[in-house]
Amino acid sequence: MIASGTPVPGSSSATNPVMVGRPRARLPSAIETTFSPRAGWSARTAAGLTSVVPPNPAGARWRRNGWSTAPAAWAAIAPRMAAIAVAIGSARLTSSGPRMRSWPVGSAMPGSLASRWGRLGGIMSSHRPGPADVEVAELADLDAIRAAAAVLDVVWGAEDVMSAHITRAVQHAGGYVAGVWSRADPGRLVGASVAFGGLEHGPDGHRPTLHSHITGVLPGWRGVGMALKDHQRAWCLARGIEAVTWTFDPLVARNAWFNLAKLGASVIGYAVDLYGPMTDGLNAGQPSDRLDVRWDLHRPVPGPVAVEEARWLLADVDGGPVPGPAPSAGERLLVAVPEEVEALRRTDPALAGRWRTAVRDTLGAALADGWRVVGMADPHTYVLAG
Repeated sequence: MIASGTPVPGSSSATNPVMVGRPRARLPSAIETTFSPRAGWSARTAAGLTSVVPPNPAGARWRRNGWSTAPAAWAAIAPRMAAIAVAIGSARLTSSGPRMRSWPVGSAMPGSLASRWGRLGGIMSSHRPGPADVEVAELADLDAIRAAAAVLDVVWGAEDVMSAHITRAVQHAGGYVAGVWSRADPGRLVGASVAFGGLEHGPDGHRPTLHSHITGVLPGWRGVGMALKDHQRAWCLARGIEAVTWTFDPLVARNAWFNLAKLGASVIGYAVDLYGPMTDGLNAGQPSDRLDVRWDLHRPVPGPVAVEEARWLLADVDGGPVPGPAPSAGERLLVAVPEEVEALRRTDPALAGRWRTAVRDTLGAALADGWRVVGMADPHTYVLAG
């Protein structure tokens, strides 16, 4: 489906310790929310409650651990309100009571609460969190799984991107469901990953793999992906699984750099519009082309590829895609992608669409003709060899 849309950092080293504790999910309760075209959504919360309580729902009763009874409309909204709390973290007491900050979202209201939340971006800190700032643990508690679903909704800007009941089914069947917890704010979930078993077919028969279907971390926490991938690697090796597969959008440069240069995953195919039309905040309005990748858990990390002599199969000229001549056997080829395609989709969707078509017609076609992606020359340039 969406694959590892927001990169989950990780390294191929097995020497890093993996946290196995399971903190309890804590979602601060929203007790008052407002929206204005100028200020956006804001929420006033009471710290420490384990579920969100919307503003004065008629006939509703709540207790410290969550809903007791509520009208149907409010009961439907309450779980999604958790995404606001997750996105901006725990409430902090001020002299005038507990508060959460508001976000500007412009004058036009998006179509749903979830899409608003997904475009908000949460709180950005001056400190860039890294693996030492988080703990990664499997999720088995249903409350924690619901919190994970809320995190993924925020990241992708849509409701039920990976619903809690499907995530629960994956976990119950023995799949990989993990959460990333803030060390500084115990109980705060800042990322999640869901993966299920697969098979790869080779001359020696079928071998088990793990397919990492979706992974996301909240804005401001992108530096913690390595910790999540380290945990996933250790989880696999403990079960005799030696490879992880997933898909990612070839236009998202930071994911390409992380997957290929930092993890050492290998591109094994290009899929045109793999998932069909998508409606979430990251993918809406664009074909869902994806690169298939395979992460050999024993492969050394290659890092950037040194390129002494190569030519552009697709160049970035003044921000736009410019194709080069058709490739010839034995050449090294370079394929550029935009530095921030997600921003480009908001500011210039037509140009983003041109990039999609150009990468499909060059990178996709080259892979179909037997060329291989051998790595990244820099954070937004693929290197191909014949």
